[in-house]
Amino acid sequence: MSLEEETAEANSFYFLPEFTFSNTTFRPAAGTELELADGVIWLDDRAVVFQIKERGVEETSLSDQQKWFKNKVLKQATRQIKDTLRYLDANPTIVAKNRRDQAVPLEKSRLRELHKVILYTCEGPYAYSPYHVSSSVGFIHIFRSDDYTGVLNTILTLAELFEYLSWREHHLTEWPSAQHLPEQALLGHYLFGNFEKEPSIEDMAYVYSMQDNIEEWDVTGILHKFLDRSYEGHRDNQYHKILGEIAKLNRAGLRPFKERFKLSMEKARENIFTLPYRFSILRNDCGFLFIPLESKFRNDRRKALVNLTHACKYDQKVSKCIGLVCLADDDGWFTIDWCMIEYPWKLDTKLEQNLKNNFPFRTTKSTHLSRYTFSK
Repeated sequence: MSLEEETAEANSFYFLPEFTFSNTTFRPAAGTELELADGVIWLDDRAVVFQIKERGVEETSLSDQQKWFKNKVLKQATRQIKDTLRYLDANPTIVAKNRRDQAVPLEKSRLRELHKVILYTCEGPYAYSPYHVSSSVGFIHIFRSDDYTGVLNTILTLAELFEYLSWREHHLTEWPSAQHLPEQALLGHYLFGNFEKEPSIEDMAYVYSMQDNIEEWDVTGILHKFLDRSYEGHRDNQYHKILGEIAKLNRAGLRPFKERFKLSMEKARENIFTLPYRFSILRNDCGFLFIPLESKFRNDRRKALVNLTHACKYDQKVSKCIGLVCLADDDGWFTIDWCMIEYPWKLDTKLEQNLKNNFPFRTTKSTHLSRYTFSK
């Protein structure tokens, strides 16, 4: 398997096939077929573009390795990233097939965050630069392929990959000495979070002492089944919007999501009345609502879902809210319906009064959600 395919499979596994693109060929108007990049991750207004270089076995001497890195990575891959940005600028919409083979429009005008990454294979001890600053395209991340795999195995979520790349760019330019550190030291410094301190080799210890507690927050199983459980199904890929908001959660946000999802299933199985569960992530301006419903309300579940999601959105004063309703089926499975409501929040005196007279939710409180813990 080529490094390009290995990277696509890893990105798809960790970050969902809906947002991962490996076949990015497109045909501009009256033009020949072009390739946008060797790989792309695209989530709403954030993206990562990849160029991937594999070194042949013939470059064995240190001198040959250095020449290969200079010609293939610093020069050729940088030119290809420049082409990627030029294609995005010249084509308002580029339609690419994701790893689910769905056609998705990619539009640079929507981006507020774009990371450029070069991955390469490497044998031997020669230490290459972890980044390159191009006069035409700016900062470019450079990763050995095994280092990039190590990053994925550690941070595990797409939200944290975007954050790590932003942090990595800032710290490698802020602290020039950091470019001589191994990737594990940079990653450990990010995990510990003391961003005012210069990264050091000692930061590697945080990578090995981090407790991922993955069973508390991993929702991969839920998300991989999402398409089949979504009432919108394949229609125009509308479910991508809901899936995307969940994908924007880091592990601190995924923890309450999974906890409330499981509680909803448990209460639905008990088939007794219980108030919905909910939480909001203010930095994402998005609320989440989980409604366990008694089986006798099965035929009215859509109405309950939409009405309560509107009410939750208003009460939490957010512009987006994702709701799900959960009912237990006779065969031991569950019926789960989803919806997403999005529009700017504004005062609604009628809804305000309705909530005052009949408040259908549990009370909430503000709290800081910590992400990483470390063994002593």
